[in-house]
Amino acid sequence: MKIYLKLNKNKQCRLPRGGAAIFAIMCCDLAAREAKNLTTVCYNLLNESMTNQKNAECTQMLLQLIDYTKSVPAKFTAADFYEIKRTTILQILGIAMTYFVVVVQFDGLS
Repeated sequence: MKIYLKLNKNKQCRLPRGGAAIFAIMCCDLAAREAKNLTTVCYNLLNESMTNQKNAECTQMLLQLIDYTKSVPAKFTAADFYEIKRTTILQILGIAMTYFVVVVQFDGLS
């Protein structure tokens, strides 16, 4: 399986399988972090809207968006078993290292 990352019109960068997984995990984490910043941006816009006494409909829509982003936080999960974030990379490496240690120990017994 080949995964390509499109850089420009003509340039492509081939990612190895592990690199593609790390890239996907980093993208998921970045999207979740940006979604958390959305609430702060909405509050700033709401504050500006209130001080300038702009359209009441815009203010109402901002309040609804704030309520929605607070009630449904953006997160990426793997079948709701665990959340995908940057620490997932370290968890995968830890599991792999534990597996290799066990394999080496059992290999020494035979």
